[in-house]
Amino acid sequence: MGESAGHTLVSTRREQQLEEHRRAFERLMLIGCIAWPPFAIVDALGAKLAGRPDVIPMLISVRALAFIVALFVYATIRWSRPTARALVILDYLVFVLSGFFVSIISVPLGGLASRGFVGILLVAVTRASLMPSHWRRAATVTLACAATWPATLALASLRMPEVRAQWSSSTALGDFAYGMLFTLGAIAICSAGSHMLWAARQQVHEARRLGNYRLKMRIGGGGNGDVWVARQDPLGRDVALKVLKDRGQLDEEKIRRFEREARAAASLRHPNTIRIIEFGASDDGVLFIAMELLDGLDIDALVEVAGALPPARVIKLARQACASLLEAHSAGIVHRDIKPGNFFVTHVGEDYDFLKLLDFGVAHVGEGGPSLTDSGILFGTPAYMPPEVCSGERASTRSDLYSLGAVIYFMLTGTPLFPDKTFAETVMSHISRMPDLPSARLGKPLPQRLEKAVMRCLEKRRQDRYRSVSELDAELAACEDAGQWTREDAQAFWRGARPSVTMRVRGAA
Repeated sequence: MGESAGHTLVSTRREQQLEEHRRAFERLMLIGCIAWPPFAIVDALGAKLAGRPDVIPMLISVRALAFIVALFVYATIRWSRPTARALVILDYLVFVLSGFFVSIISVPLGGLASRGFVGILLVAVTRASLMPSHWRRAATVTLACAATWPATLALASLRMPEVRAQWSSSTALGDFAYGMLFTLGAIAICSAGSHMLWAARQQVHEARRLGNYRLKMRIGGGGNGDVWVARQDPLGRDVALKVLKDRGQLDEEKIRRFEREARAAASLRHPNTIRIIEFGASDDGVLFIAMELLDGLDIDALVEVAGALPPARVIKLARQACASLLEAHSAGIVHRDIKPGNFFVTHVGEDYDFLKLLDFGVAHVGEGGPSLTDSGILFGTPAYMPPEVCSGERASTRSDLYSLGAVIYFMLTGTPLFPDKTFAETVMSHISRMPDLPSARLGKPLPQRLEKAVMRCLEKRRQDRYRSVSELDAELAACEDAGQWTREDAQAFWRGARPSVTMRVRGAA
């Protein structure tokens, strides 16, 4: 399914919070773009009532400038997806500028005696309700916004004698002091309210339950269901919980596929296959699969981070894939979706580069399964789909061998067999084209025996491939010129990668 998250469960939640904050900020700026211009009418009425129609053009100009700024920030958040640090900067910038614009508008409409603080309060309340956050963040942002009011009045005093004279007026000073005290009190209340809303959202992530499992955070989703980190309270451990989406919105085939996914994986016991803990339904009929929670990278991400892998490392990972598939094939299960994203590289204790086979969602028990001509559906992922499946024939264990060969090719070269742009081009390439030798694609020599093993897996006719994954495993084991990839090598890679690599927290059957 491609579920992914941060380096740890904590950072997974942080990424989720960041996305929530982005969406809230985006909504806030959209509302600002819509609501800010109509206030120009209020400004014009206020200027007329104050006997200052001469400042109306200036007030409208300030409103127009503020609208442009709000529109720019909205576009930035929506299309450039700023980082957490950039969002913090934008947060302060937007609300300081908002306070500054409100203050500029208020200066000619009474100076110290104006009701400019009301605009500051409106900004603070809007932020508290639409962007819930920790009280420290809420308080500092709104205080920075409120500080623009006295700062703007101080600057105005340097150029406007009438404002400068107000600092000597006890009445004007009293109005100003009242407004500032009122503003500070309101900011305290808004900050507390913002914090309460923020805390309530955190509690929601800890409160949802499904049977014996307490949902903690969503780490991925796909066409059939969502994957959550969940706490299995009776045993006090975290698991990955795959939850089927609303059954009323899914057809029977997707429900059967979800059940097949659980039953196929649950029947397997090999340590290189994802471990199923439980398959069941809640009291209200929600289907779920509980499985072990893995921390590491799938092969797609591993190659993205490390580039083409050393032959010895490829052999180590490929042999573990063979071991998992051997058990599945012996049980009459054809996976039918072998691809880099369904091989997850994790660790068991200090044993790093430990591979797990995931996602039996389109697996079939027994040789074959629906063909293209039977169902009109191509099962699998186009970049790793065997020629016979592309042609509409039934999949077999040797079909999994072709796909595994394509995965090994990807690990060795860092590129897929056929980097075609369209689905049709990829399918036709699998049917009619032989890929370049891995050494030719890579531009340097590779162990000949390993290269021959890969190319035999990629034969167009399935009878020309290895008869079983055990034969492929034996050939890989005999590649003596591939060098060594030791436990120490694996540990060194992962320890060096952890500070900078985005890790994946995953569970998928």
